[in-house]
Amino acid sequence: MTTATKPVVTVDAEYAKNIYHGLFSDRDTLGEAIVYVSKLLQTVPKEHHMVVWTAVHVVLNTVAKHIDPSVNDAELGYGEVVGEK
Repeated sequence: MTTATKPVVTVDAEYAKNIYHGLFSDRDTLGEAIVYVSKLLQTVPKEHHMVVWTAVHVVLNTVAKHIDPSVNDAELGYGEVVGEK
């Protein structure tokens, strides 16, 4: 029996550098990014809110599926490791 494996996606470093643009930049935390989307949502007609939130959740689910949980914010320099000394 064979088991399915997740496809490995590789991105050229130069391409990755070029797609990171100030217009589409990140926020320091996921919470700040959600607040940003919430404020942006206030500019969209109410009948389109569900479409915007659907798009946000598709992105969040995709990130969650592909993130490496063994790397934490402290290792990336964003804070301390909780529960470790």
